[in-house]
Amino acid sequence: VARGIPVPPSQTWAGIEVIFLSEERIQVCSGDVRQTYNYGEFGFQDGRTEKPNAAWEMLSEMARTGGTIARPLPGKNKSKVQKRIEEIREKLKALWRIEADPIPFNGHTYQTSFRIRRGPSFDS
Repeated sequence: VARGIPVPPSQTWAGIEVIFLSEERIQVCSGDVRQTYNYGEFGFQDGRTEKPNAAWEMLSEMARTGGTIARPLPGKNKSKVQKRIEEIREKLKALWRIEADPIPFNGHTYQTSFRIRRGPSFDS
């Protein structure tokens, strides 16, 4: 986890917004505070390749879909999705120290408790 990175403080997940600026950079907003990080600074770097890890890729996909990802049918992909969601949960909880679940499961989909999206610069 990205220790020592000053993330904008928040008491709840609802007070946080994550905006993907590109495939490698995000902006984190909480109140009037905005901070920009790359995947490595945010703790999502693959130690072997030094590229974004699979959890970062899933977080980016969640930004594309407005924070929702469907749980796949039982099988190999289901456990992969569950593992990635758990990795993201652990990292975000460690960064913000908010105990509530940042990505609860509602029976059919995972939905972020914080706002997440791709910014206008993402596809340009």
